[in-house]
Amino acid sequence: MTGTQAVLDHCLRHGLTFVAFHSRGRTHLWVQQVPDLARVGPAELAEDQDVFVIAPFHSADGMVHVLRPDRHLVLNAETATAALEGCMGRTGPAPVPPVEWTADGHAAAITAAQALMATQELRKVVLSRAMHVPFPLHGAPALFCEALTTRPGAFVCLLNSPRHGTWLGASPERLLTGDRNAVLIDSLAGTMPAAEAPANALQWGAKERDEQELVTRTITRTLNELGVGRVLQLPTQVKRACSVAHLYTAITGQLGAVALHQVMRALHPTPAVCGTPTRAAAAFIAAHEPHDRELYTGYWGPWNFNGLTQLFVNLRCMRLFPDEACLYVGGGITAGSDPAAEWAETGHKARTWLEPIEAVRGRITSPPR
Repeated sequence: MTGTQAVLDHCLRHGLTFVAFHSRGRTHLWVQQVPDLARVGPAELAEDQDVFVIAPFHSADGMVHVLRPDRHLVLNAETATAALEGCMGRTGPAPVPPVEWTADGHAAAITAAQALMATQELRKVVLSRAMHVPFPLHGAPALFCEALTTRPGAFVCLLNSPRHGTWLGASPERLLTGDRNAVLIDSLAGTMPAAEAPANALQWGAKERDEQELVTRTITRTLNELGVGRVLQLPTQVKRACSVAHLYTAITGQLGAVALHQVMRALHPTPAVCGTPTRAAAAFIAAHEPHDRELYTGYWGPWNFNGLTQLFVNLRCMRLFPDEACLYVGGGITAGSDPAAEWAETGHKARTWLEPIEAVRGRITSPPR
């Protein structure tokens, strides 16, 4: 077991509240001395520095959790657990794994969504499913390290708290990056298997291009309505993320008098994770998905870490239970969606974690003592 894995294993076994993530060429471990996370309004973040923001998909009042680290470690082969002395852990209530959707149930929801689209009540909705995969919780440190190696273009993050349990993600999509007065936002939508995706964005199908353009227009309109200056939409590119590829447009702007937390609050949830119109799509999700998304399609990341804020949409993620991992995957449903193709797309996205799980499973034996 490497030094990084040993330290993360210590954190998990002692129920510490921590987050491990890779940023600026280093893998960081932030640990709170006490178990409970603070719950704050977005405006309260303005004065915070070096905190980790954790937001669910749905928050009626816009509140987020923040981890305020008492220990900052850079993880490497030499990292030891001595620096964590005095940190207190606590386990939360026994978690209940989410319901796993069947292909027929997923298809029925798509049919219901398309019926609303025919009446113009809904234009797009993102539907997700939970996939249960046998995998032991104590294998999370090895899986985190495997993802750092095999998913270098993603934001790889391992979180544990009594409030949320244990989550592991490898997101290809940033919600926003804030650096002084500049803001950078990803518009990422439209999906194809990586092996089949044209390198030229203009050669993608109409369904994928329409889906991505819808997200881009919504983001730029939101920024303009907030008063963000010099909003610029860069040419759309193809972004490959493991076994799938997406259409990607970078959008930049100058904050001026607009606070970064206002941009954060206004953007979430984007049509890329919810749909449009937002209220109608969110209501459809609540009525049809058989599981609570919790942190899936929320956002997380370091806030004002040495002057830089990087928040990522929590995609390609899982929640870990004692003996299994629950992978969350989804896709954008439009009037042109084919249920069988949408179901297959979620399977392609799941490979982001199914492949690393298979790679490390043979190296996981019994829980360390």
